[in-house]
Parts: sequence; C-alpha cells; structure tokens
Amino acid sequence: MQRVDGYYLYQVGHQIHPLSELRHQDTRTGKATNLEEARFPLYIAESALDTLLARSVFRLKTSVQSGNFLLAAIRGLKVKLEAAPDTQAIIDWWDMYSVTSALTCGFRRSRPGITG
Repeated sequence: MQRVDGYYLYQVGHQIHPLSELRHQDTRTGKATNLEEARFPLYIAESALDTLLARSVFRLKTSVQSGNFLLAAIRGLKVKLEAAPDTQAIIDWWDMYSVTSALTCGFRRSRPGITG
C-alpha cells in the first residue's frame, strides 16, 4: 500500500481557484480581467491540473473527463493569450465561459478542438 498525501488535492484546488475570479466584464464582484492579468493564473492552473490528470499517484475515474474539459479550455485561452498582439485586451466572453463552465463541470457543448 502506498501512502498518499491528501493535502495535495487541496493544493491543486488552491492553484485552480483563481480562474473563478477572472472576468470578461466589470461586475459587482470584480473588474474585467485583461489577458496579461490572466497569464499567471492560467499557467499555474494548467500545470497543476496536467500534473494531477497525467502524472499523479491519484488515478481519477469519475472526474477525469471534467478535468480534461477544463484543461482544454485553459489551453485554448492560453493559445489566444500567447498569440494576442494586445495583452491589455479584455478576455473574450466565450473563452471565459468555457473556463468557468468547465470549472463547474457544466461544459458539455462541443467546440472545435475539444473532444470528449
């Protein structure tokens, strides 16, 4: 039997949680997020989630599909961020919707580049 550090899952959640605070427009809960402000939360969340899904001692069964949807949404936004000439531009609403709905396990609609 292999010992597993349960705190690791809390660390992953802590690294993914800042994605829920990104905004595509100003609201009462926060101001709109530009691409530059989203850069580090995206990189950190992608790394944490990729490690959990692909290189962890945890072998997830029921949540691996949702995790892969979130990882695809993060990577899609990251590609746009890296290709954007203006990093001060606000995050597109569709990209933000893809990330937030995948965070809540509600991403079920197909989109080019995302298979499930």
